[in-house]
Amino acid sequence: MSIKSQSLEIEANAPQQIELVQRPAASGGSSRAQQIAISSIGGLGAFALGCVLVGYLEFRSRRLNGTEEVNEGLGIRVIGTLPSLSSRHALDPSHPIVAQLTESIDGVRTILMHDSTSKRRQVVLITSAATMEGRTTVASQLAASLARSGRRTLLVDGDLRRPALHSLFDVPLEDGLCEVLRAEVDVDDVIRPTHAEGLWLLTAGYCDIDAIHALATEQMQPVFDKLRNEYDFVIIDGAPILGMSDALIFGQYSDGAILSVRRDHSQMPKIHHAAELLHDVGIRIIGSVVNGVPAKADARIMQLRMIAPKAERELQPTA
Repeated sequence: MSIKSQSLEIEANAPQQIELVQRPAASGGSSRAQQIAISSIGGLGAFALGCVLVGYLEFRSRRLNGTEEVNEGLGIRVIGTLPSLSSRHALDPSHPIVAQLTESIDGVRTILMHDSTSKRRQVVLITSAATMEGRTTVASQLAASLARSGRRTLLVDGDLRRPALHSLFDVPLEDGLCEVLRAEVDVDDVIRPTHAEGLWLLTAGYCDIDAIHALATEQMQPVFDKLRNEYDFVIIDGAPILGMSDALIFGQYSDGAILSVRRDHSQMPKIHHAAELLHDVGIRIIGSVVNGVPAKADARIMQLRMIAPKAERELQPTA
């Protein structure tokens, strides 16, 4: 007990080891202004993050708005624009939009024929980045325009997996290019004349895995060599570039490719990617055709269509 008592006395007489700096006080919480400022900063941060996310998604799916985006934005020459055309109007040759379509595609034909005088442009692939971008319209109309100009023209359905030209020209699907690929028939036996003078058609035929495998071989080279000797122009309605290699394979036998794009539908990143793929395999891009551009037919176009040919005019009696 004596030892314990001495220890307590020592502790009691020892100097204090803790110094009081400031007496504690209860916090009154942040002010109303601070709370509003913190909430505003958090809201602005969330808004900015949302804008960045929306901008990124918009960039990935950015759709084509006009020809200048292809010409200047992507550096791909625009060689023609085609107006929007519904299936109902397409059946009426006297409709102003059909007349404007014909004039527009004749402009594409003129550029192609002019280029062919300095560069080889005999076999031309019409393709696109994705589906529903007007490839078949451009290919069929361009081939018909070349035939009207007196050029012996062959239109080939190169979209073997989803052909459309046989329906457009109302001819059987078989026999066609796939039968040639499987060495079942000769190419001369499956080329059909059309109602348009100077225009012939080679349908896709019945497509199967054997035809697709044969397309990747070199057996198509002698076929295209033969077609070059027999026709002034060969227009290939190809498949989309992205997702499959068919169009790129046909491009190896072509002298150049025309990219078909569609306003308010085609996506800019996909067009850029398709152009890079064509460039990587050595396929020249002749230019692009923009479909679905709003246009009003020139009055001079309709006026000319209303005038009867001179050979059909009735001789007026002389007084």
